[in-house]
Amino acid sequence: MGTLKNQPPRGYMYVSEDGMESTVKMLKQISSKCNISLDQAIKIYEIKTANRKIDAYIANGDIKDEQLSGIAMYLDSITEYGIDLHIKSCDNDCD
Repeated sequence: MGTLKNQPPRGYMYVSEDGMESTVKMLKQISSKCNISLDQAIKIYEIKTANRKIDAYIANGDIKDEQLSGIAMYLDSITEYGIDLHIKSCDNDCD
C-alpha cells in the first residue's frame, strides 16, 4: 500500500527552453535515422506521450485500489471490534 503520512511532496515537471530544444533535436535525429518526416516523428512522439499518460492513469488507479483496500480492512476490523464490544456489553447488561 502506498505511503500516506510520510510521503514527500511531488516534484512537478516544467518544460524549459533547454528541454524543448533537446526534444526538437531528438525528433530530428529520429526522423533522419528512421528515414521518416519530422511530422511523422512528432506524431509518433505524441502517441508515445499519450501512452505514457494512459499508463500513469492505470498505475494511479492501481495505487488507489490498494489504498482503498487497506482502508476497507481497517474499517472492517473497527466494525468487528465495535460489534464485539456491543455484544459483550449486552451480555454483561443482561446478567
